[in-house]
Amino acid sequence: MYIAIGIAAALIMNKTAFRGKPVPFVMELPNYRLPSVKSVALLLWEKAKDFLQRAFTVIFLATIVIWFLQSFDTRLNVVSDSADSLLALIGQAKARVAASPASVLPLYNAVSDYVLTDLDLGKLSYLATQAAGMSFSGDMLRVTGQAALGDGNRVELTVDQEALYDLILDVFYDESPAPAQTGE
Repeated sequence: MYIAIGIAAALIMNKTAFRGKPVPFVMELPNYRLPSVKSVALLLWEKAKDFLQRAFTVIFLATIVIWFLQSFDTRLNVVSDSADSLLALIGQAKARVAASPASVLPLYNAVSDYVLTDLDLGKLSYLATQAAGMSFSGDMLRVTGQAALGDGNRVELTVDQEALYDLILDVFYDESPAPAQTGE
């Protein structure tokens, strides 16, 4: 039925709105020329220089952080054996949390006076287990909001509700195709 309506509409439009000779389609294109070696070299140099500046900055800073963590202990003394370094301490902490998620409880108790949270031991153990098995990728998500100093010198984050809603839709909502309609 829809096909018949479409054909009828096309015939009516052909006799009324689209009468006369069809206008040829003309599209102007710029002159395409082979780029000169100089312009290609300059463009290549600019792109490479920009990449190297950005990459070098990140690589250099990461190298300094890793060197620092591997060369110093908790009292900022130079270590002779890297097993005594801050980096080894971080690795041991991650291994301890992976082995026993409840091992973060003393740390939680130590910082709980300075942190506003509603985490109980069960949630904390779950988060510690998840964090121990995590590795960071480029898929980090950020929720916008306002941070303010609240009661007891605690930082309170007020999340932008609209941005949070949009983020939830982007992450969890997959648009499904409309069901195919059958002709009558």
